[in-house]
Amino acid sequence: MDIKTEYNTKWKNIIYLTCLSIYVISFTLVSEAGLLKAVPVLKWEQYDMLIRIIHIILAVKIFGDIVEEPEIIPLIGLTAAIGWLSYSHNPVELIVPALWFLCAGRGVNARKTTQCLFWSYLFSFCLIQILCAAGVLSFEKIVKSGHTKVSYSLGFSHPNMAGAAILQLVLLFWILRKGRLTVRHYLGIIVITVATKIITDCGTVVLLLILLLICTVLYNIHGVTQFLYEKITLVRNLVIAAYVGVIGATTAFFCLCKTTDFTALGTFGSRIIQSVKYYRYYGFSLWGQTLMYYKTNPEETKKAGLYTLDNGYMYLLLGLGTILFLYFIFLQAGSMWWFFKRKRLDYIIVLGIYFVYGFLETQVIRTSMNFTLFYLFGFMWEYYDSKRDNQRIPQSGQ
Repeated sequence: MDIKTEYNTKWKNIIYLTCLSIYVISFTLVSEAGLLKAVPVLKWEQYDMLIRIIHIILAVKIFGDIVEEPEIIPLIGLTAAIGWLSYSHNPVELIVPALWFLCAGRGVNARKTTQCLFWSYLFSFCLIQILCAAGVLSFEKIVKSGHTKVSYSLGFSHPNMAGAAILQLVLLFWILRKGRLTVRHYLGIIVITVATKIITDCGTVVLLLILLLICTVLYNIHGVTQFLYEKITLVRNLVIAAYVGVIGATTAFFCLCKTTDFTALGTFGSRIIQSVKYYRYYGFSLWGQTLMYYKTNPEETKKAGLYTLDNGYMYLLLGLGTILFLYFIFLQAGSMWWFFKRKRLDYIIVLGIYFVYGFLETQVIRTSMNFTLFYLFGFMWEYYDSKRDNQRIPQSGQ
């Protein structure tokens, strides 16, 4: 890489990471904390204009990347088309905004992206707590449906959202440490786990934090990681097959299930019931459809026997369409393949945690609560880089 190209790449990366940081902070404050309702002087039009400006800047970067590497046109064109068609049928800010950053992420270092995301989410979380302390936002006491104890939203729209934000910060820090924790880090995660349970009463996040602790202990045992590295191809094939197989099997179960009697399974059973009911009511859609939600349409959801769809994969399938659902699964499986090839088991562990999370919440497809969505194109960009480098090697030898 010559000096001019390196200089251009550096500035494009700075612009990309700046846009990413602004997007994360603004989206968290507006969509997850409801800042516009708390501060009337701020208008939705202003936020919408900010997002549009970010899109324009990213579009300029994408155009520059295409000029340098015309081979990426099919990938970017396909992604943009799928995202636009899905958004036009169901204009929700879930996974679709990430497609802009996926297309514009060409040449951006994954670790710098992780650092940017960590500090942006941490700043957002701290700012929300400051606004709560100042009385702008509210810590808000809530008794969640099916619960008896009081929980706190910590300035977010729901205690579960606050729990998801805490989980994401822990996972981002864990990734930056590459899963190598000291005793104080273990103690810190344990304290955070207990505090999350007491404050937000979010059992799902608590279970996932415990799962992270177990995986961390195993990951730091030399014999375990050495065995996995030696059998990396076999492990990769088994994990990817399990990922695709479990999603396929559970989706088929929800669609073919004839009963909705899963109350004995508690909270998990209620999620199964809602997944079955939502499928029966809406059915498949190629490009997505607007789904009812009890908070925005209580009368209609009650009449239809619906409440809220907390299964991220079923929401992706029914709400954002079959095409985007299959594309998402392809990108997730491809990302796993990429991380296995690089022997980055730390990323695989985090992807696995979000995989489990996806069956219990919609957080798996929310850019504000699942930072791994910004890694989905990593294997694609690596493929183009290796292809380009392989083409240049014979030329340099001439």
